Amino acid sequence: MTRIFWRAWALFLAVAWITIALACREKQVPVEELYTTRMLALSFLQRNQLPEAESSFKKLTKLAPDDPLGYADLGLTYLQAGRYKEAESQLDRARKLDPSSTEVRLALAKVYYLTGRSADARALLEQMRRDSTRNARVLYALAELEARKNDRASTRAYIDRLRGVVAVAPANLAVRLKLVDAFVRHGDADSAVQQLEEVRRIPPEPPKEARAYLDSAIQLLRAGKLPLARTAVDHLIGVIETSAPYQASLEDVKWNDNPISGRAVLSFAPKYFISLRAAGKQATGVEAKFTDATDEAGLAGVAPPAGAAPSTASSAGNWPKACPWERSTRCARVGCGAIFTTLVGTLASPSTTTTTRSIWSSRSSKSSRSTKSAPRRDPRRQ
Repeated sequence: MTRIFWRAWALFLAVAWITIALACREKQVPVEELYTTRMLALSFLQRNQLPEAESSFKKLTKLAPDDPLGYADLGLTYLQAGRYKEAESQLDRARKLDPSSTEVRLALAKVYYLTGRSADARALLEQMRRDSTRNARVLYALAELEARKNDRASTRAYIDRLRGVVAVAPANLAVRLKLVDAFVRHGDADSAVQQLEEVRRIPPEPPKEARAYLDSAIQLLRAGKLPLARTAVDHLIGVIETSAPYQASLEDVKWNDNPISGRAVLSFAPKYFISLRAAGKQATGVEAKFTDATDEAGLAGVAPPAGAAPSTASSAGNWPKACPWERSTRCARVGCGAIFTTLVGTLASPSTTTTTRSIWSSRSSKSSRSTKSAPRRDPRRQ
């Protein structure tokens, strides 16, 4: 009886364990949801919307806890925000899941460098260089480490690192120009001329304004005028480095970006009269407004025409009781000291402008005809 009881109890525990395991098994996440979440997070990261990117990458790590990309991207987000401790933690997790990933180790070396551990960064990069000798990004990162120092030995090592990058990526415009700048500062005119000739041959052709500086720099270097050549090279680099080919070539080799201090937030606050009057309004139908423009027109001291009654115009739009001109809605009542305008749709309406011009032209022609028809008096006959 006891043996039967223990067998039944063992069977019950086995069934219970299987039931719990099945219940705790995670539901497989659709690939579409993983892809959408990662693309959305990457778009936030590219626009430097770091809080939104962090939230999305955290969601991605929960959806795919065994995928190193989520932790790597989350570490890059923390790196951009300057949160080095959290960035290193996430990058370490990604490295454990994918020890051979170049991108993860490059980002981790950047964290080491930014936290004052240049020796650790150099050791990791040297290990990566031994693992893959043809990786231009690793070689360029090692060159950037050498560029931080100002002694002559480091300058020579920086040039050697850049030569290694050029050997891997000979058509990279950004690296060629950095090598030219290093040669000029080091006083090696012949090597600088050789690299400038290569820059001239690398497609696409340099911008028109850069070609003059390129030719001038080559001539000055061949003449041995290094101070003047250095100025020409500085101008050349300043013009080319804003071009799309230069930026694309730099993107191919550059190390991870340094943390950003923030992102620009643009806001619109209207300060001009038209913006303030138009903000929040929408023209509906025909709207007529009356504005007293006596002072602005300089007519404060001008007397009304003979026989005209005093003006009783007000902001409510009341017309003078008597006016020598016809009461047209587009009539500018200058003699009465006010201007009445009609806004039809927009102020710049072509039809309104044409009509107004025709009215004023007709009145001008009438006044000119009346002036010509009036007989002239001879003062000698008086």
